[in-house]
Amino acid sequence: MDLTYDPSANAAYLALGPRAEGDVAESIPVTSRAGDVGLVVDLASDGRVLGIEFLDASRQLPGCIEG
Repeated sequence: MDLTYDPSANAAYLALGPRAEGDVAESIPVTSRAGDVGLVVDLASDGRVLGIEFLDASRQLPGCIEG
């Protein structure tokens, strides 16, 4: 697993394993009860979870990233 952070977007990405360009077949936004998108889950064509993008990462991952 590898966690990267983009401070200009305040977004973090948790890669669950190696992946190549074009591996993501579908990206599924996950919304909060308020309707805000907080996560985006990337899936391979066989349904495996490739990674998770955290939007507003400094709020969602306090202490895990610098933000």
